[in-house]
Amino acid sequence: MKDILDAIGRPVVVIEPDQSVRYANPAALKAVGRERLASGMHCKEFFSSCPVNLDTGVCLCEDLAKDNAVLRGRYSPEGGDGQARVYDTECSVLEGDGAMVVSLSDVTEASRVEDLLERSAEGLTVLYELSNTFLTEKNMEYALELGLNLLLDHYGADIAAVAVPLDGMKEMEYISVVGCESGISAGTRDKVDARDITGYSMLERSPSMVVDYGGDKRFRRSELFENCGVESGICLPMAVGDVVVGVLCFLYLKPMRFDTAELWYLNVVANTLAVYIEKERSLQKLEESQAYITSVLEGIGDGVIVVDRDFNITIANRAFSDSQDRFQEEVIGSKCYRFARGKDKPCYEIGDDCPVKAAFETGESCSAEHARNDPEGNETFVRINAYPIFDPSGKVVAAVETTFDITGRVSMEHDLEKRVGELEEFYDMAVGRELRMVELKEDIEKLESELSRLRNNNR
Repeated sequence: MKDILDAIGRPVVVIEPDQSVRYANPAALKAVGRERLASGMHCKEFFSSCPVNLDTGVCLCEDLAKDNAVLRGRYSPEGGDGQARVYDTECSVLEGDGAMVVSLSDVTEASRVEDLLERSAEGLTVLYELSNTFLTEKNMEYALELGLNLLLDHYGADIAAVAVPLDGMKEMEYISVVGCESGISAGTRDKVDARDITGYSMLERSPSMVVDYGGDKRFRRSELFENCGVESGICLPMAVGDVVVGVLCFLYLKPMRFDTAELWYLNVVANTLAVYIEKERSLQKLEESQAYITSVLEGIGDGVIVVDRDFNITIANRAFSDSQDRFQEEVIGSKCYRFARGKDKPCYEIGDDCPVKAAFETGESCSAEHARNDPEGNETFVRINAYPIFDPSGKVVAAVETTFDITGRVSMEHDLEKRVGELEEFYDMAVGRELRMVELKEDIEKLESELSRLRNNNR
């Protein structure tokens, strides 16, 4: 029987009722990292860490003493390579002498898969909670702090931080830091250095890690990390497309070995944060751009509106709303022709020139002049210029319409036309009189010549 047990590859151990090891086959000795079995060795010494019942967390031998049924559990010794192995264990009592038989089955790889699946499920939960945080919290700074605290707990880090590049990757700023009491805080700046894991990830767009700064010479420990007591860490680039918008850092106050199988999830987490940060930046830029455009529009003395293809006013400056004796809130969202002409139909449907429609159709700037009545009923004249707005595909999606009051110019033109008419009438009258004077003079000269002739004949 011993020869058979020695030959099989599954570890088998026989334990006496007094818990000393009676027998261990070669596979069992290899599993526990021993070359041979010492006489009378206690099972706890033999196994180093007892196989435990997963249901109770107690050593299988102790549970078996209470119940002679077959018990199953888990055993995790550290292998010779420093990596823990995982064994499913089965413990039963030998009939007759009361000895216990413990058999082991190596499930290390299966256990790793189970752990990976479990971590994957946890990772998906974290991603969901992280996304939900940024969707529900309007304050980006507070949402980022909540998100980092969530990641800090999930990955067991001592410090979590996000750094963003400044000045063309020459400097970086830590925009959010949790877990660090001194050394790094939100707003802390540092130079971007490829010898530092944060700087390396930022410049090379690649994850970087240090298991132990004391023994890893590839990266140096920055002064900021040293002040925080950081001994190990991992940094991941936060990218949107090909652009690195920041770096996500998990830092530890002791040496830490990282599971590279989780790098995929860490990258997904980092890129998820990047999307929200870039979105916030885009919104800030949009708000700044809108504020700038609004400032420019309000600084223009003439009326300016933006009209979509349904002739709805989407933007209007104060000069335009004042010209209509309305508040800006009343103007925006209304049809342009209702405010501009007081009509229920677009201008082109009632026979008037519509430069906005022409801009939509031609994709070029167009203009027209209209007569209108002001709020007091006085006739005024305006010049309307329409400029097309294109989307990225080149389609005209809206038009900017500017309105210039040309009443004074038209009035002056009318005055000039009247004056020209009067001058032409005077000219005609003056020239006609001049022609009659010339004819009269010629008649006088003819009479004088005839009189002279008659006088000469009478002599």
